[in-house]
Amino acid sequence: MEKRNMRVDISILRIAATLAVVFLHTNNTISNNRDIFLIDAEKMRFFSINNFLMNWAVPVFFMITGVLLLDSNKFITFKACVNKYSRRIVLALFTFGVPFSMLEIFVKNRKISFVILEEAIGNVITGNSWSHLWYLYTLIGIYLILPILKTFVNNAEKATVRYIIWILFIFDFCKCIFDNILGVSIAFEIPIGGFAIFYVLLGKYLTDRDTCFFNKKICSIFILISVVCIVGGGMLIENYEVQEYFGYNSPVIVLLSISIFMMFQGITCKRKQNVWKIDRLCFAVYLIHPVFINFFYKFLKITPLCFGNFYFIGVVIFWILFVILSFCSAWIMHHITLLKKYIL
Repeated sequence: MEKRNMRVDISILRIAATLAVVFLHTNNTISNNRDIFLIDAEKMRFFSINNFLMNWAVPVFFMITGVLLLDSNKFITFKACVNKYSRRIVLALFTFGVPFSMLEIFVKNRKISFVILEEAIGNVITGNSWSHLWYLYTLIGIYLILPILKTFVNNAEKATVRYIIWILFIFDFCKCIFDNILGVSIAFEIPIGGFAIFYVLLGKYLTDRDTCFFNKKICSIFILISVVCIVGGGMLIENYEVQEYFGYNSPVIVLLSISIFMMFQGITCKRKQNVWKIDRLCFAVYLIHPVFINFFYKFLKITPLCFGNFYFIGVVIFWILFVILSFCSAWIMHHITLLKKYIL
């Protein structure tokens, strides 16, 4: 999206989602590695709840993709889907994923060899590099089927789009909840799977319809309800299986994501140019921020847990530190011609 077509509310929303992702990984790097950091049940619950509360961020990224790329006024060719959008993400995957994987292998084995490079490339191909890169694999898939989505959205009636969104919601979100509650696997399925497409279509649909129902007051109530459900569920369920109820394909996260997405609609500010500059750094921040988290947590062995009983304060301090380091690094990367031209 060029600067002259910039939507300030979308830029601010993307920045907010980026900050949320950094906070999410500040917490879940610890909760996902309980064997390394040896945290008790109370701390596990704290870090997990923080993680779930930020699970709206990536769905919002997908919704922003729907808003921008499914716009009927934006013409996108098949060639652009492959050579422009998909190629950029593939280059990002290998440019960052291979070094990330090599670093992980080095930390584990404490030795360097040519075999590490081969293994790292294999890890990127098989999706076994750093976990946050899963978003890029999914994004490539979305870009490749973008012509299909655009043709559907731009030619279908709103009622048809709404119908598809409801079908995806029932089968990709509600079905898994029923499976977990009932303890059985319901056999009914649809050939279109994955929550990403749902969020992409949802983002476009919400910006096209009358949004009077989603006013700020109602959105605030929905956000409060979602937070209560997440915190309450996290407190009641003592193990990490709560992830099944508050992951990206959770109805609660859908409600939270929609509410936050709509809360930002129409927001404006006077310093649009500064917002745009920060917005342009967000993709690089997403790519680079786990480097600092892993460096402090796994290499230096410095984590919020070092704050003792005040580990909750440590989380905030580390989050701010990671945000600053990530945005500074993103700014530097944007001054590297090849990275800015082909990836960022």
